[in-house]
Amino acid sequence: MALALVGCASGQDRPDTPAWRLLRASEAEQIAAVNAALDRGLPPDDAIVLLTHSRSSLALPLFENRIECVLKSAVPADCFTEKNIDIQRFVYLAAMGMAYAPGEEALRQLVKLVRLDEAQFGPFVGRTLDESKDYSESHNPFVVAYSGLSIGGHVLDKPIVAWAENNLTVDPEERARAEKATHGYGSLVGGSFGPPTPSPARKMKHLWGEAMLKRYGGAPTDAQWASDPIASGLSRLLADSVHSELPELIGSAQALVEISKIIQLDGHWSNSPLHAENPFTVAYIGLAIGNPTTQHLILAWAEKHLTADVETMKHVWADAVLTRYGGVPTDAQWAGDPIASGLSRPLAQSLHREMSQLVNEALQARASK
Repeated sequence: MALALVGCASGQDRPDTPAWRLLRASEAEQIAAVNAALDRGLPPDDAIVLLTHSRSSLALPLFENRIECVLKSAVPADCFTEKNIDIQRFVYLAAMGMAYAPGEEALRQLVKLVRLDEAQFGPFVGRTLDESKDYSESHNPFVVAYSGLSIGGHVLDKPIVAWAENNLTVDPEERARAEKATHGYGSLVGGSFGPPTPSPARKMKHLWGEAMLKRYGGAPTDAQWASDPIASGLSRLLADSVHSELPELIGSAQALVEISKIIQLDGHWSNSPLHAENPFTVAYIGLAIGNPTTQHLILAWAEKHLTADVETMKHVWADAVLTRYGGVPTDAQWAGDPIASGLSRPLAQSLHREMSQLVNEALQARASK
């Protein structure tokens, strides 16, 4: 099922198309539309795709009920008005459509199917968690995973823990790529240079750290870690490895919370007296975390403010540069600076020409205090 329309679902511009008209229709009309699509074996339909994402609590139970009908019926064709349906293809399409929908609701429905056939439907649990990075409310698959582990007893434990083990494990090729990246700078969202792109496993560890911070309010105690439904199911080697990294992972998650207080989602800088921390110092912390979404947000914020209010913000940044490098950055330091390398080239070049003077002014300002 195509997902082209989903990215528009939260936007302001909603065109007058069949898909958007269905989204504005009554609940009875939406149910009728989903059932009609199911009756025909789920032919490609943007309206149904959009509805499974925007009204998942309405659409997904209908998907699940129809799959159960097929699985339990002696004559599966009787579950459809059209009789030439490819049954196996329908079951796959319907389960995949559920897996691509927002995570928690998808898991609430998938657990019913996993009870019926774990071998057939268990893999869709992992797909749901993969997609939750983009389509769940939290945008964090581990938040969704914790929710799934509390659904339907322990039915989803095995596929969820298997997904976590797979995504948290660094394979040899990934390790080789990471080592190669340490010898030079990779691409960064919004710029041609920047810090090496974090490995997939590293990104997932940070997402888990954020989920644990939300779940426990800080680093889990030894007792909490021992009973954590994800950690306790991992292989001993992987669990011990992640446990040794908890201070860094939780610290990074806490830094993200602080960043969100200063750099808002709309790209503004909160200059309230409550936030006396230099926002560029906080930005450097955020860029080091390795979350691509956070990197993009921070660099967009820096570009915006260094362009719109350059006379003020360039001095603020220079003070953070002084803190970071202890003086005027060398050419090599400037080339690898995670903020400078992510700015548009004209802006970065302009500020580079001034940075020596700006940092020296910041140094003098500190000396005079």
